[in-house]
Amino acid sequence: NTGSGHLPFSAAWAAQARAQVNKDNNQRQVADDNSDSDEEGTGSIFSDESRAFDTPVPRNLLATIVIFGADGDLSHKKILPTLFNLWRRKLLCRDVLIFGYARAEMSSEDFRKIVFKAIYNPSQPQGERKDFLQRCHYQGGQFNDPACLAALRTSIARE
Repeated sequence: NTGSGHLPFSAAWAAQARAQVNKDNNQRQVADDNSDSDEEGTGSIFSDESRAFDTPVPRNLLATIVIFGADGDLSHKKILPTLFNLWRRKLLCRDVLIFGYARAEMSSEDFRKIVFKAIYNPSQPQGERKDFLQRCHYQGGQFNDPACLAALRTSIARE
């Protein structure tokens, strides 16, 4: 129900999505168990790579990370450096979007300056930092305001 300003990710939505994934996995398991294959391990629901990514989250949202309180100390000292290290080690997909969300009003460029300070290490190649920073965006707003959260969702969809 996105028309009323609510995000579509409710507890009921998550339960329904999990049930559908479980149903699909169970159907695959039965199909694999009925297989005439003599190969060991083919009955696993994770026997091929595509099955390892079954999730109740829509595919077009898999590469988006939102940091609530992105202008805070925890984000600056722990979250942003960890995300950058995952990015550097190619453990995050290359098209990931990182959205900072906090009460402070600032532009995405100002947020990128904060991210730069958090991840700067002169021994690392500048190209990696530059590519990572281009994936970072910011949306300001109150945490309890549905209109601000809807604006965040719109910003994510736009990027």
